[in-house]
Amino acid sequence: MGSGSPPVAGMIKLHAYGTPKEHSDVDLLVVMPVSNSEARQQASEIRERIPRRFSMDLIVRSPEDIAYRLSYNDWFLREVTEKGEVLYESENFYINLIKKRILK
Repeated sequence: MGSGSPPVAGMIKLHAYGTPKEHSDVDLLVVMPVSNSEARQQASEIRERIPRRFSMDLIVRSPEDIAYRLSYNDWFLREVTEKGEVLYESENFYINLIKKRILK
């Protein structure tokens, strides 16, 4: 990411169903302090920095957007936060706090 880019707060690998095949992709949700208007650009910058050894779907969202969408029962993000695997979580991040508060 460019200089001045916000730090990544957390990364979740989405739960995969079935048996991975040769052409299976990896789905990642990156949670970071970013406005909705900048999320797509941040995703593009992150993708450019990851070696192309596999196909990848990358979604970037802010913690506030995740909390808002979960509060309105967004089925996709609910599944991600319930079944996804946390790959990285910064010291000041709240993936587990979001899950505890919203997924009651």
